[in-house]
Amino acid sequence: ICLGRMHVNSMAASPFLKPGEAVVLAGVVLKKPHGLSVHQWNRRILVLTTQPRLLYIDPAKHELRGEIAYTTADQ
Repeated sequence: ICLGRMHVNSMAASPFLKPGEAVVLAGVVLKKPHGLSVHQWNRRILVLTTQPRLLYIDPAKHELRGEIAYTTADQ
């Protein structure tokens, strides 16, 4: 997937997937640090999986920064 100037590879999420889980969609999001200019925003990858959760990954550090669980009632 290519969004803007950053290529999102679903393999970036593979170390963080549970057994039997797959990537449905992945994309780049920008996190704005407090008080800094737009050029210093941090890029993150948001990954929707086949299980009811979203993964929030720092592509520069190859690190899982967070996980958002959801249910059909949340929709």
